[in-house]
Amino acid sequence: MLRGQARIQKLQGNSAKAQALWFQAESLLRQTLVGQDGQSTAAFGHRRDLARLLLERANPQDIAEAVSLMQTEVKTRRDAETWGTYAGALFQAGQLPAAQQAIRQAIAVGTRDASLHDRAGEIEQALGQTAPAQTHFQAALKIDPQFDESAKTL
Repeated sequence: MLRGQARIQKLQGNSAKAQALWFQAESLLRQTLVGQDGQSTAAFGHRRDLARLLLERANPQDIAEAVSLMQTEVKTRRDAETWGTYAGALFQAGQLPAAQQAIRQAIAVGTRDASLHDRAGEIEQALGQTAPAQTHFQAALKIDPQFDESAKTL
């Protein structure tokens, strides 16, 4: 909920409030990742949630941690959403071939998701693969004809 509120504040131009909400959400997520004994726990999905928060916040120093969190998460959770988040982290880290492999895994799961195809298009475009990029952008619009820049932002 706090991540969602932070996104709203960012969209409304209130970056100070967004940062405060992201900090609060990050603190709560990090608490779920460490047990009472100080050892890492297997909090199902919370690594992915923390990685998303780090990527949304868009601080360059957070990207490596987001990649690391997702490398761990895909070992136990191999759904389209996890692979898609991993691909996004790799993309932001500039690891384009690895991002391409991860997004292909996400799409291979079979979930019809416009945002996955859009991300695949962005990755292919960054790799200079214009035709595959256009195929993915068209697939995104076929899945959701309303998928445009404002839908991506939301």
